Amino acid sequence: MKTNPKFLLIFSIFILVSMACSILGGDNWISSVAFSPDGTLLAGGSTNGKILIWDPQSGKIRKTLRQNSSIESVAFSPDGKWLASGSSDLSVTIWDTSDWSEEKIIQHEKPNTGETTHVRNVFFSPDGLYLFSLSNIYGVEILDTKNWRLVKNLGIATRGDGAISSNGEYFAVVSKDGNTVMVYDLKSFEIVFQPQFEESSWDHYGIAFSP
Repeated sequence: MKTNPKFLLIFSIFILVSMACSILGGDNWISSVAFSPDGTLLAGGSTNGKILIWDPQSGKIRKTLRQNSSIESVAFSPDGKWLASGSSDLSVTIWDTSDWSEEKIIQHEKPNTGETTHVRNVFFSPDGLYLFSLSNIYGVEILDTKNWRLVKNLGIATRGDGAISSNGEYFAVVSKDGNTVMVYDLKSFEIVFQPQFEESSWDHYGIAFSP
């Protein structure tokens, strides 16, 4: 009987994440996972501020990275050179995967509004030129990966997710109210499409482009 490789991959991820939850203990859990582009590493961000780097083949932890607040999102750059993480303290950290040193920490000031804050998501553009940072306070920020400087803030706060089309032409994000999607042209940074979800008592967070 043949075994589906995709099933084995999913099962392996499940085992690794289950093991990680046992290692972390208490009320801590894995909040985000990401494979390196070549598939040799799996990063998992946790609510206790740790990022675990696994070897997916052996299941062994290769490296443990530490921060001071809950990790909300992790993402590898397309060339595998960088690992980015977004945290609940409104910071974005870029790690050099060659030695796991901190290349850059971008720390946003936390407002005194009492509102729960977080960098909800981080991800790279398909060409690796930009890093996107999504937060419920500072909105959608686009950073230049050559110097990690801000290129553009799209001016929309979000507590949901975002996605880039595979050709790198469009970016979509769910608004903070959870009911509207804004699709941007990444050359002009103009909204080209703005669909809305049907009226509902539920918020919407996830969004994705087809390949």
